[in-house]
Amino acid sequence: MADDSAMVITQTRDNAVILTIQPTKLRDLLVVQTLKDQMLAEVARSKAIKVLLDMRNVEMVGSVAFLAFLGIRRQPNVERVILCHLSPPVLELFHLCKLIATDNHTAGPFEYAATIEDAFAA
Repeated sequence: MADDSAMVITQTRDNAVILTIQPTKLRDLLVVQTLKDQMLAEVARSKAIKVLLDMRNVEMVGSVAFLAFLGIRRQPNVERVILCHLSPPVLELFHLCKLIATDNHTAGPFEYAATIEDAFAA
């Protein structure tokens, strides 16, 4: 069962907010709902136009987690959501679900950068 402990660590830089996801498994509805609430609160507080999701700790993602990430994309001030530090299996899942671009011709709601620095360079 999820509690109210911090599931995300927040940093700001330029016009961006960096949200480092703490849970390793994003499959449980209660965990994901708590994570979503915390992420949305941080995005609203920061008023950032770019959101970087640092997923270096995430080993497993269930479909319920996609709703939490899509909730960020729907925020009126957010122009870009960039996923960073994805493990190979998590990256493959996002590609298979067409949530990130697979080439220059295929768009998705999220962008991908290997690292936080790559995201700022893009």
